[in-house]
Amino acid sequence: MAFGLFKKTQHADLIFCNGTIYTSDFNQPKAEAVAVKDGRILWVGAEEEMEPFRGPHTEEWDLEGAYLLPGFIELKGHPVLRTFLHRGLKLETEAGRQEAAEALGAFAAGHPELPAYFGFGYSDLLFSDQDHLGAKELLDAVCPDKPVLLLSRSGRQGWCNSCALEMAEAFAREDRAAALALQDDDDEEEENQAPSVPGFLQDPQPGVHYFTRDEEGWPTGVLMDVLPILFVIDAADPFCVESLPEAAEAAGRELSRRGYTSVFDCGGPDYLDNYYIAALTTLLQEGLPPHRFFGSVTLMGNPHPQRAVARLLQKNTACLECSEFMAFTTLRVLVTEYEGALTPRPEILEALCVEAGDRGCNVQLFPQGEAAMEAAVNAFSALRRAGYKKNRLILSYDASSSWDAETGAILQDLAVILDGPREELSAEAAIDSLTIDAAWFLRRENELGSIEKGKAADFVLLEQDPYQWTGPLSDIPVAMTFLGGEAVYEKEEEGEEEEEILEDA
Repeated sequence: MAFGLFKKTQHADLIFCNGTIYTSDFNQPKAEAVAVKDGRILWVGAEEEMEPFRGPHTEEWDLEGAYLLPGFIELKGHPVLRTFLHRGLKLETEAGRQEAAEALGAFAAGHPELPAYFGFGYSDLLFSDQDHLGAKELLDAVCPDKPVLLLSRSGRQGWCNSCALEMAEAFAREDRAAALALQDDDDEEEENQAPSVPGFLQDPQPGVHYFTRDEEGWPTGVLMDVLPILFVIDAADPFCVESLPEAAEAAGRELSRRGYTSVFDCGGPDYLDNYYIAALTTLLQEGLPPHRFFGSVTLMGNPHPQRAVARLLQKNTACLECSEFMAFTTLRVLVTEYEGALTPRPEILEALCVEAGDRGCNVQLFPQGEAAMEAAVNAFSALRRAGYKKNRLILSYDASSSWDAETGAILQDLAVILDGPREELSAEAAIDSLTIDAAWFLRRENELGSIEKGKAADFVLLEQDPYQWTGPLSDIPVAMTFLGGEAVYEKEEEGEEEEEILEDA
């Protein structure tokens, strides 16, 4: 007798039926029902095909004539910044110092319950090594009794008030005392060594990561580069780390409310990613996260190629235990042209792309200017010549960008995804851009983006037929959103407020 000839059919946990199911699957665009088992799609087809999958514990979900689609994928999202700004201040990049301080004062007056204040978005040009005096005093004038930390748009400059600096000073004093208590009694050299600046707040890396200072050597409130910022964060906790899981869930609910089950993070201060990963991990330990998260690392200047890619891989490694819901997949590089020079330099850009290709990462380039565009195409060509064919290559451009027919043919041969200004799309193209095309962008087309057997059971239930809708797709009311077959959003009463959408950096 041939064992295994008659394999027992699995019973579904859940069957969706009695509605219209648009699959985004070219081979089977529509279906009548879909069966789900353990968060994955077990079968898609006609209603009568579901009978073998019905068991004593199968739950039937009546769609009541509504429209089920694959869960939407947001490719221009900012879930990390949304989380930190859930109880923080979004600053205008064009704002001057006084305007930023006044915006903080208004925010503090409206949120007296917060123990600290955090903001993001002011221009990196607001302060310099030569122009930083009076920085902390501006913030002290509107918030003297609680710590404040504001970050520039790149996240590589910080601005804090005296209260935050005092907490950092106390934190440094405790660190110093602990270090002295551990050292040998006969080792007095470090104990007797006079600090190079007054107080205990030393520069982590003088000239690179440092506190700007007045003539006497005391910090003025401007933090140059990442390490002093992290030190103030550890000391003052300006965004209340313990509340981050709650903030991440709240920011995720906004995405679920609009039908998104996955989101690609378009970048921000990458040191905030570690806090965000920890917050999502906490949510996973308690149940489902609000969405699947795909992170990135954004680069500017002339980074070391191996170290830059290693940062991305290190973040991805931190997500391995939750890889079904979190991953860092893409290296994003801003390519700029200033006074005839490119950053990164062409040879560094090519090395970045080849290194990313070798380590299995996707690459997204943002060229600004004709020379930058040429350098981007050459870097992509170098990656493909090195033999890496599976990486997704994305060329992001604005309305001022253009290329000739020859360059267009090269980009096509390189299988480069063109990410430009959003044009008005047909209903079919708009749905594809949010589902199967977006999954291709992320190199997750075998897991997400369509309702097919074996893929994740991520769905959005719409109240209106999207293929008959004449307005923007985003205006169609979302009835429910499902992640791995479980409901993560259900429409409640009318009048839900929509949060501000952060534009791509």
